[in-house]
Amino acid sequence: MKILVVGAGWQIGRQLCASAHSDGHDVAAVQADRSVPRHVTIVDGTLSDPDTLGAAMDGVDAVCCTLGPADGPADSTETVITAMADAEVDRLVAVSTAAVLQATPTRLRIDTTGSYVADNAAAHMAVYEQLRASDLDWTLACPPAVSDGASTHHYRT
Repeated sequence: MKILVVGAGWQIGRQLCASAHSDGHDVAAVQADRSVPRHVTIVDGTLSDPDTLGAAMDGVDAVCCTLGPADGPADSTETVITAMADAEVDRLVAVSTAAVLQATPTRLRIDTTGSYVADNAAAHMAVYEQLRASDLDWTLACPPAVSDGASTHHYRT
């Protein structure tokens, strides 16, 4: 399978690239920063350029988006969704925050958190809404926290 990782130079993206490669997948990334693992095929350009993303989608089976709020996820996600539609790639896995999850039957976690996470959560909520409105086959992983440590390979769902 060929996977395009958007945000491959960041913490989660680097881990994802390494894991996908070790599982035998062909991994490509749109990345201006060359801090991605050496086995990743780099597509030069920026996420704001639809032509770059269009070229990066060639032969891709799925896209993994690991952008965070500092990367402008709502704007970037919209560009990724458009490029995927143009390239007829329909599978997207993205990483968000647990703040967009249901806390109670009538409230999301974003509504129960302090103001220190509200801006980040609002940016991720915008991404969630864009995915809901899209025709993509998408999955949004929403961890409550991400550490800088090595992968333990233990997960809970």
